[in-house]
Amino acid sequence: MLMMKFHTFYTTDLPDYVYEYHKRLHEELRINVEYHCVNLQEDERYKDHELPGYAAHGDMMNEIIQNADDDEVVCFLDIDCYITRPFVASSVFNTVKEKKIFAGNAQNISHNFLRNNIYAAASCFMIHKQAWIALESPSLKYIELPDYQDVFIDTCMEVSMRANDSGF
Repeated sequence: MLMMKFHTFYTTDLPDYVYEYHKRLHEELRINVEYHCVNLQEDERYKDHELPGYAAHGDMMNEIIQNADDDEVVCFLDIDCYITRPFVASSVFNTVKEKKIFAGNAQNISHNFLRNNIYAAASCFMIHKQAWIALESPSLKYIELPDYQDVFIDTCMEVSMRANDSGF
């Protein structure tokens, strides 16, 4: 049997009810979620970061995919995103596992030159480790582009950009 497990990031300053509702909903639906909590005020890596939450979220995602088994599907779910149709999530998971691809909800950034690029967003994202390797192990972290004011590569966006560039 395939094991679908989501990884969900949140910070200690998140109101308790958000975490509790997310956890209760997914437990009731029998969806396995592992929660990763970071205290941004105490973690030295993020003390001077302009966007510490984005940095910590991406670091967590990169660490999980890097440490995943070679035949594993890694699933991410934002703390403000809910699986309400488990059979749909399971179907997508099985397709990602079988075809060694990635999938996520469609998103774009509308305020910069990347506005016409639709990408698989981090809010509900599944990726086979072999797809990540085939795409040359892209970072899942939010990246600011220093040559452009207010332009960034969103969390998980580099995966879709590399897939588009390579015809994946």
